[in-house]
Amino acid sequence: MVIGDEILKYKEDIIKNICDLIKIRSVGGESSMGRPFGEDVYKALLYMLNLGESLGFKAKNVDGYAGHIEYGEGDEAAGVLVHLDVVPEGVGWTFPPFEGVISDGKIYGRGASDDKGPAVVAVYGLKVLKDLGIVPKRKVRIIFGTNEERGMHDIEYYFSKERIPDLGFSPDAGYPIINREKGILQIALTIKKREEDALAVSISELSGGEAVNMVPAESMAFIPESRIEKEEVLYLQELADKIGNDNIEVSYEMGKGIIIRSKGKSAHAASPQSGVNAIYQLLDFLYNAELKINDSGGENRENCNKNSIYLDEFLKFIYENKLGFDPTGETLGINLNDAESGALTINLGKIIYNQNEKKAMIDIRYPVMSNYRDIMAKISALTEKYGICAKIIGNSPPLYVPADHPIITKLSLAYEKITGEKANLIAIGGGTYARTLRNNGVAFGGAGSGAHQHDEHVEIEELMRHARICTQAIYEIAN
Repeated sequence: MVIGDEILKYKEDIIKNICDLIKIRSVGGESSMGRPFGEDVYKALLYMLNLGESLGFKAKNVDGYAGHIEYGEGDEAAGVLVHLDVVPEGVGWTFPPFEGVISDGKIYGRGASDDKGPAVVAVYGLKVLKDLGIVPKRKVRIIFGTNEERGMHDIEYYFSKERIPDLGFSPDAGYPIINREKGILQIALTIKKREEDALAVSISELSGGEAVNMVPAESMAFIPESRIEKEEVLYLQELADKIGNDNIEVSYEMGKGIIIRSKGKSAHAASPQSGVNAIYQLLDFLYNAELKINDSGGENRENCNKNSIYLDEFLKFIYENKLGFDPTGETLGINLNDAESGALTINLGKIIYNQNEKKAMIDIRYPVMSNYRDIMAKISALTEKYGICAKIIGNSPPLYVPADHPIITKLSLAYEKITGEKANLIAIGGGTYARTLRNNGVAFGGAGSGAHQHDEHVEIEELMRHARICTQAIYEIAN
């Protein structure tokens, strides 16, 4: 039975609901009673549960962590897993990131593709089954998560309270079928403050990045007036012009000091090579700027040690090992690769550097045949030489679902019925809820582009193609 085209009648409703959902700035926030990931994320969850109820489905809120709508009464369960949280908006948007603007046949806004658009589509896909009076063999749930971008603690909690689907998929990546997802290892680097750093380092503050799974688009360094000769401001400005980097901006504030800003290009941590890391760009500029520091003891620029002036052991580690520049991990000795999922990637996502704290966070997407413990051992051996502590803050094991699994068979059928094309199996560096299904689910579908970047959007034509495939897929996994 082919039912995918039936969802086209809901096109205008889908567009409206996506735009409304985008207007909720569902970036993770401060936890409170019944709102473990913040008020705005909770609002997005309620919006979708209320939408499901308005369409005639049973809805359940699981303590604010996640929720679902449900159709059918089967002994087995099928699930479609989507998430409502989004990464911060970043900079450089053509349209407001939380307005749901429609322009030139596209919906613009944070979450349009990742993952609010597919979430709304899944609800209406289930509505089609209900409209047609199809009684599924399996109970079908559309599961709404709220913490996918920051660790998937939502789904961990949800599955401690609710059953794990026997079959499922997450429309949060692309087509055809993604049966391999790299592991995701996130590490925090810290170092204790040392007295000698106060004499050696002129930078009192350096910051950049909004989330570990994003290439940072902005970074800033501050040098207090007491630490630098005032005439050096002009030198820095001239240096920025000399190297032809329009993305470095130097300014001086009387009575305070020098502010140096770096503008990069945001990208998803799964493909850091497509972005420009503002943190590394800033460190590179600082490293190559030889300044006369008030208490350095040098009388001219040639007598200044640029390494000791600007980069203590913490910043030196980041710069010398090219974190934020080399996406392969070669400088760390972790440039792994396999035939099943491709090469490892690494992203420097965030840094906090001030008088009270020195911390950097990196995101590593490692091949499915690799072991995160081996990766961590190599990094720790290197960081110890700099007096730096490396600590795991998150690890999501790889996903690898074999080609003969029933979920692959059913989704292949859905894809081929709608498109007339063979559904090839592919690997990605991104992580989806599919990896929470204990190898009984995959990432399948989604629409749009610009995830974790400015001007995230989805073409309406592409959205409705996805809607047809998704609807057919829900039917297939339900029976």
